[in-house]
Amino acid sequence: MKRKIIGILFIVGLIVPTTCAAASTQYVRAPTALSGQKEKLDQFSRLGFDTLHLWGENTMTAQSFCPKFPTLSRVQLGLRSYIFFADGTFTVSIRDSLDGQDLTAKTMSMKKVRHFVTWVSIDFTDIHVTPSKQHFIVVTYDHDLNLEWCTAHWNPYHQGMPWVYTTSPEPSWDVGYGEKFPDLSFRTYGIPG
Repeated sequence: MKRKIIGILFIVGLIVPTTCAAASTQYVRAPTALSGQKEKLDQFSRLGFDTLHLWGENTMTAQSFCPKFPTLSRVQLGLRSYIFFADGTFTVSIRDSLDGQDLTAKTMSMKKVRHFVTWVSIDFTDIHVTPSKQHFIVVTYDHDLNLEWCTAHWNPYHQGMPWVYTTSPEPSWDVGYGEKFPDLSFRTYGIPG
């Protein structure tokens, strides 16, 4: 009986954070410097357990999204390290076009990424974004970094898609390994207008 209860609690622990937490509209952080208001969850794609390995010739991967709020304060990405105790850094930036300038960026240590799938929070200085206009979360990394970005099955986020920067035959952004590729796991937080 104890094994059955522990098994049920384990399964509930896996399911609840990926469904209820993403749908939450509660305030999640203290007031921000830009507006003095509390941030809220804006856009999201649920945390999946399959992953896209970020290495090789591709040095950038992105997920597009359409913000509802005019201020973006941070993002969370569903990431995992491919190996234990990985070294190196990666940069997460926000752009309003794939080839455009970074609106904001932050370099993160692989020490912040666990060997199991988890949300990694990237806290930016608050920036203004255009609601309902497509923006991009871009992850730039070294070719030998052991980083994986989780994918969410069945294309749950219909306002965006994954993108992969390829260098061959010519440098270009391509829809992530074909149009059937699932969204990458992300959450954006911001200040309602």
